[in-house]
Amino acid sequence: SEWGCFGMTPLDRNVIKDYLDENTTEVKGSITTAKQEILAKVKESAESSSSSGGVQTFTEDGTFTVPAGVTKILVTACGGGAGGGGAIASDEAGAGGNGGSCIIREPYTVIPNSKINIVIGLGGAAGTSSSSSNSNPKSGGSGGTTVIGSLVSLPGGVAQVYATTPNTEDRNVGAGIGGKGARTSSNSSQCRYAGDGENGVRGCGGTGDGYGARDGYTSGGGGGGSFGNGGNGAYYFNRKTHYATNAGYGGGGGGATNDTSSNTASAGGNGIVIIEW
Repeated sequence: SEWGCFGMTPLDRNVIKDYLDENTTEVKGSITTAKQEILAKVKESAESSSSSGGVQTFTEDGTFTVPAGVTKILVTACGGGAGGGGAIASDEAGAGGNGGSCIIREPYTVIPNSKINIVIGLGGAAGTSSSSSNSNPKSGGSGGTTVIGSLVSLPGGVAQVYATTPNTEDRNVGAGIGGKGARTSSNSSQCRYAGDGENGVRGCGGTGDGYGARDGYTSGGGGGGSFGNGGNGAYYFNRKTHYATNAGYGGGGGGATNDTSSNTASAGGNGIVIIEW
C-alpha cells in the first residue's frame, strides 16, 4: 500500500522514527539497507498484531477484546433514556423523560488482550395516558444502566409522569432532565406551556411545543438530551394529533398530549458504547 499522506499508519511512522533515532549513522551510510530494514520492521510489527488505532461501536450487548499492545482506551457511552410520561385526558399532558448518564471520550486504563463485557441500557417504555380525571396516568419507564466491564456504569434516565416541575434531583451526569407537561386547570402562565427538555453533553433536549394549553388540549414536555437528542413532546394542532417523536441514543422520550385517551408519548432512546484506542 502507499505511504504517507500517502496512507502511512501511525504504527508505520513510529517504527520509522524509532529506527532513525537509533541508526542515524547507518542510514547516512546506506539508504538502501535502511529502507529494507525499515520495511522489515513494519512487516514484523504488523504480523505481531500490534494495534495502530481503531474504534468499535456497541448498540447491543457484546464483548470488547482489548487489542494487543493497547493499555488505554477512550470511552463514549450513555445509559438508556426514560420514556415520556402519560397524560390525563381532561387536564395535564405528560412530562418528557430524563436523559441517561453520558460520558464523552473518557480515558480508562486496560490490560492488553483482556475482554470487557458490554451491557447496553435500554430506553424506558412510553407512559400510558388516562381517559378519566379520576384515575392516574402511568409514567414512562426509567432507562436501563449501561455497564462497561468494571470500568464504569452509566445509570439510565428517571421517568416522570405529568410533573409541572421537573425533579432536578433526578439529573444524570452529562444528561438533561425532561420538560414539564402543560396543564389546562391552572391559570398560571408557567403551567400553560410545555417545557423543553434540557440539553445533554452532546444531544439537544426535545421541544415542548409552543401551542401550550388551549381549547382543552395540552402539549407534552420535551425529553432530556444525552448522547442523542430527546424526543419532542406530543401536541394537538389544527384538528390533528402529533405524536411525540423518537429519542436518540440515551435521550428521554417526549411526553403525551391530553387530546384523547390515546397513548402519544414516545419511548426513551437505548444506550450506546463507542470505544476508541
